[in-house]
Amino acid sequence: MAKVALRGVRKLYGSQVAIESVDLEIADGEFVVIVGPSGCGKSTLLRCVAGLETLSGGSIHIGERDVGGLEPGERNVAMVFQNYALYPHMTVFENMSYGLRIRRMPRAEIAARVDRAADILGLRDLLRRRPRELSGGQRQRVAMGRAIVRDPEVFLFDEPLSNLDAKLRSQMRIELRKLHARLATTSLYVTHDQVEAMTLANRIVVMNAGRVEQIGSPADVHGRPASRFVAGFIGSPAMNIVRGRIDEAGVALPDGGRLALTDPALRPWVGREIEVGMRPEHLRPGPTDGAAIVATVELVEMLGADTLVHARRGDTQFVARLHEGEAPALDEQVGLTPVPGTLHFFDPATGLRLEPGRGDP
Repeated sequence: MAKVALRGVRKLYGSQVAIESVDLEIADGEFVVIVGPSGCGKSTLLRCVAGLETLSGGSIHIGERDVGGLEPGERNVAMVFQNYALYPHMTVFENMSYGLRIRRMPRAEIAARVDRAADILGLRDLLRRRPRELSGGQRQRVAMGRAIVRDPEVFLFDEPLSNLDAKLRSQMRIELRKLHARLATTSLYVTHDQVEAMTLANRIVVMNAGRVEQIGSPADVHGRPASRFVAGFIGSPAMNIVRGRIDEAGVALPDGGRLALTDPALRPWVGREIEVGMRPEHLRPGPTDGAAIVATVELVEMLGADTLVHARRGDTQFVARLHEGEAPALDEQVGLTPVPGTLHFFDPATGLRLEPGRGDP
């Protein structure tokens, strides 16, 4: 095991910037998840750590070694790919042991390492099978077993669950979390799936257009998004974000809505435009009289215990996550009021988070 340090990492493809000045410290034994939309640079960053991409600037340290100039095989990392990358003509045992065999490790040591990984992953009864005889989940476990037997300092995961169905993805997330708890190997995991990020990570790195938007625990990233982008990306459904203007009575919203705010720290912002974020789960239904937002219901999605209500006021659409039995009818006017203390504020010009009492936007 080892810590990983990325310092000013840059990656260019010609004149196109794929990664711009990424700084990241991963503690020994930590599980860090990089999340972001397609094309944000997360997989490129992982490939730079693996040595599959050369750096255009900055450095990468694994433990005390600067590995920027080392070949992938010299970095003592193991990578699990999205497509499993199993050899179809080899058995499970042969696939898992291949990397050890080409390093000419003694047979007894190879067998011991494969047996240990097979026990951890529940593969002992499958060692004689070939990939075509395995389910998707079993193939993914074989790919992870091939990484485990190498006993690397760092595990690298490149969207390893994206080819699995929803139920199996959920099961494999649990298995990955158990695996990390057992092995405690430093892990860097890339995904576009925020559910994976929230459930697997000790810390989350949110990337956008080659840059890091925020690094923090799942609770911090969800509860205190550092920017409008993070607020809109993390959370399902996404945060409702509307522009308003601070006045003495609160925030005047488009089309006549109003948020009543009593926080005296907002007074320096009176007269300024601001963006206000409201999580769908923090909007409560009620009578239209006195409600912060009065909107017309356009769509109701029944999700079992919860219901998503899509409502529109003028050009602004809101989504509220309500409890079972609270859903209004289609075309009904509904009053929505945010739970006190749950609002988020962003600067319309920069998109960055604003904190009441911490300066003028």
